[in-house]
Amino acid sequence: MSSNAGTIQFEQLTVAFGPAARTVIAVEQISLEIAAGSFVALVGPSGSGKSTLLRAAGGLITPTSGHIRVGGRSATAARLARQVSFVFQQPVLLAWHTAQANVEVPLRIFGWSRAERQRAAQQSLELVGLSRFAHAYPHQLSGGMQQRVALARALAFAPSVLLMDEPFAALDEITRERLNGELLNVWAQTNATVLFVTHSLAEAAFLADEVVVLSAHPGRIIARERVPLPRPRTAEMLVAPELLACVARLRLHLARSFAEPHGPP
Repeated sequence: MSSNAGTIQFEQLTVAFGPAARTVIAVEQISLEIAAGSFVALVGPSGSGKSTLLRAAGGLITPTSGHIRVGGRSATAARLARQVSFVFQQPVLLAWHTAQANVEVPLRIFGWSRAERQRAAQQSLELVGLSRFAHAYPHQLSGGMQQRVALARALAFAPSVLLMDEPFAALDEITRERLNGELLNVWAQTNATVLFVTHSLAEAAFLADEVVVLSAHPGRIIARERVPLPRPRTAEMLVAPELLACVARLRLHLARSFAEPHGPP
């Protein structure tokens, strides 16, 4: 895999839905380059197009205008080449499959042999700390553990880009903070680029190298904040003055977005 396989480039991207007479613009004129191996968070009010942008990056939505390149390919080509993987808010596990069998599902679709599937699934479950629960069924796992199975499934075929759409939003705060730390540990062991959607400004600042702020509808980039925290991140950094100041700046950007709903000129 080339060193730039995880690079994501948005060039003047606009995505609109509906017929011409009733077109709704979800995101407009988005230009952004995300370096391979980096962790970038997207924040913005509801309806700002965060999930739309994520799905467009994964080749699930066709842009109305502009371009997306993932590792030098179109987003659709990158998805078909298995460079891209998703983790959504709900883990979407098959109730009649064990954790390991759930992780193997995409690998079976890809035509991997049984031995290849088992080896990759076992390695992926070990990566997320669930080796002991490989033969447990979803109803035997907590919500946090189910989401870790979903993460293991997403990582099983070693994608260069991991797209995460509010993966921990449905979890309680304590579990969410623990999984944030575990996600960073997993990310440190891969070369994946992570594009992470969240409504939590503190979560965005704790996880990411950079936070991209989208305006209220239609979604436009109104700010980009580099997070001034070293890595590895620790739980103590959740109350670090640098993180709190970064969250305050993000909150100010969002307040300005509501004051100017059409974004900057």
